[in-house]
Amino acid sequence: MNQPSYFLAIALSKEAKQAIAEELKRLDQSLFKKWVHPADFHMTLHFLGSATEEKLETYIKMCRGLTETFEPFTLTLGDEGIFGPAEKPRILWIGTKPSDTLETQQRQLTASLKNAGFSVDKRTFSPHITVARSWQREYRYQPTKLQPSVNFRVGNYTLYRSHMNATPKYESVLSFPLRGRA
Repeated sequence: MNQPSYFLAIALSKEAKQAIAEELKRLDQSLFKKWVHPADFHMTLHFLGSATEEKLETYIKMCRGLTETFEPFTLTLGDEGIFGPAEKPRILWIGTKPSDTLETQQRQLTASLKNAGFSVDKRTFSPHITVARSWQREYRYQPTKLQPSVNFRVGNYTLYRSHMNATPKYESVLSFPLRGRA
């Protein structure tokens, strides 16, 4: 039996999602094979993958305890970027302006999950919102100067469940409020 797949992420505000969607309207939709539905825009903090009920309960308890100590903060959407070579990028994304708070919280989350035996990504955290996948042109990708400069408050982290054959693909399962104090 297939187990659902889960990940912890920052849910974007309605305004941030709209700003990104508006910027994407400027692009030729044939550049990439798959475009992310605006309802699915998010910033992944940790990919859990498939999980048994027991593993998921442990994960939730751990995330809840940790996020209770985290302070809310503000992010600003930034420029676009790609993952993969310019000849054939795998991912088009929108980044955020640097945030020490985000970086610190993500490092603490990763360290805690790793210490608890959860698998963590070994790559350096790169805050981004995936907007398209699979370049499908014969020429190199050229930056398009997407700049959806919008501020949005991060007051919680969200646990999502993936439904790969649905649109939108991601279902919010649980919200973890950030309740720490400066």
